[in-house]
Amino acid sequence: MSDLVDVLKSIVLKVQSLAEKDEELRCQLRLLGESLVALAAPASAPAPVVVSTTPDASLFGVVVPAPEPAPPPPRRVEVPRPAGPSEPLPELTLGKYIPAPAATAAPRVEGERTFAPPTDADLALVEARAKLKGDTSRWAAERRRRIAQGAVVSIDLAPHDREYITKAKELPGCFLWMCHLNAPEPLDIADYETLGHTFDNLAKAASIVRRIREVGGADELDLHRSLDLLAESQSAVRAGIAAMNGPVDTDQMAVFLWLRQTAADERYYIRRHMRLDDPADPKAWADLADRLQGLDERVEESGRKGKKRHKLIGKIKHKLATITEDPKLAAEEWPSIAEAVDELIKDGMAPSNRELRDLLLPFVDDMPEFEPMPWGFQLALKAIDQHLATTPPAPVRSNGSVPEVVRQVAPLLRGKTIVLIGGDRRPAAEESLVEAFELNDLYWIETREHQSITGFESYVARPEVAAVLLAIRWSSHSFGEVKGFCENYDKPLVRLPGGYNPTQVATQILAQCSDRLRVEVTG
Repeated sequence: MSDLVDVLKSIVLKVQSLAEKDEELRCQLRLLGESLVALAAPASAPAPVVVSTTPDASLFGVVVPAPEPAPPPPRRVEVPRPAGPSEPLPELTLGKYIPAPAATAAPRVEGERTFAPPTDADLALVEARAKLKGDTSRWAAERRRRIAQGAVVSIDLAPHDREYITKAKELPGCFLWMCHLNAPEPLDIADYETLGHTFDNLAKAASIVRRIREVGGADELDLHRSLDLLAESQSAVRAGIAAMNGPVDTDQMAVFLWLRQTAADERYYIRRHMRLDDPADPKAWADLADRLQGLDERVEESGRKGKKRHKLIGKIKHKLATITEDPKLAAEEWPSIAEAVDELIKDGMAPSNRELRDLLLPFVDDMPEFEPMPWGFQLALKAIDQHLATTPPAPVRSNGSVPEVVRQVAPLLRGKTIVLIGGDRRPAAEESLVEAFELNDLYWIETREHQSITGFESYVARPEVAAVLLAIRWSSHSFGEVKGFCENYDKPLVRLPGGYNPTQVATQILAQCSDRLRVEVTG
């Protein structure tokens, strides 16, 4: 007898463990209990009804009459129990929910899928399953209407049933609970149609998020907006199911877990619809669908721009590589580079874009003069100049030696003061120039568009000033009048077409006024 008790105890514990994880098994156990109770009812009680367990009928809840009641059980025979103490029988827990210990609690399951948060790659599968669930939810409503109108299940409905069954089998982990035998029966059949629309929105939101994250350099605002709408979509699905007392949907729960992890990774706080006490309204599905459509169109446009941006960036890289291989082609290639940069800026790229800046930065100081210089390209150069204003320049000395051109200019400017007009003052670049040419001082006059040049004259007039450097890249045409000040006060004017690297500055000084400076030095 004790062996039988041990076997029964083991079976009960095993069934209990499985039932804690399987919603469908718990439902079947409840049906089993009800059937056993019905068998023990008086003879006058009505014959019970059982549900067919054939695959198609099980999925769509086809109800058939029960077989003839079984004959009464044989009379129980009492078997004497051995004397002495015995183990108490375990508590009967069949059909009773007993929570697992917190440390070993298993995630709830629906069908055979666990609530594991999906990766970005899994979102495409979530999207496909949500689309099918949307269609199936609407079919669940239509099916009930047709049955109420007298439709014959095997003739009128079975072909459609098999169609959805086939589609579900083609998608891994797709459980169409809304057409299962235990599917909820809402008072208003239209609740299933509403649920179908919420699943449509969930699929759409998952698609938008997936595409945004697949595009490198996507707009951060678009990403955050898509996360907000995905949160609202999954919440509406959950609220719609809860309103009809349905099960927890695995795709909704998986999206919720994915959102929670992704928001943490992105350091973005999703303000709404991520708590049970803040549900989205499933009946507001049409408004949500409109907002999703608006974001979808924006993402499509961003995708178009992304392809164009990729093409233009590739063109710039190719042109710069050509210049690297043959510097003599610089004058020919730079106008094309400037046009490509200008087109990028006009199409929405920020002039300070890091990818663009990193492409141009190693080359701009050697860029030759050319006209016209597109406005967008000027903005990009200005952004580079502002960046360099806080970035130390490359050291003047290379391998412990001073470049020859710097060595030639240094004696001409040693102990003197120069004025530099244009751009943003770069303290590090200023220090580099002072050190390279052994200057006494350097007056750096920052410039802005349409700035008056009146204040420049007092600097040019100072007796200690030996030369004036004009950064033509940042000067408007009116700054050309600086030349008049230099002539009035007999100061050499050096136009700087490139950057402020001492080597570049020394090269321009040698080319434009070295003879005059030598005369002044030799006296």
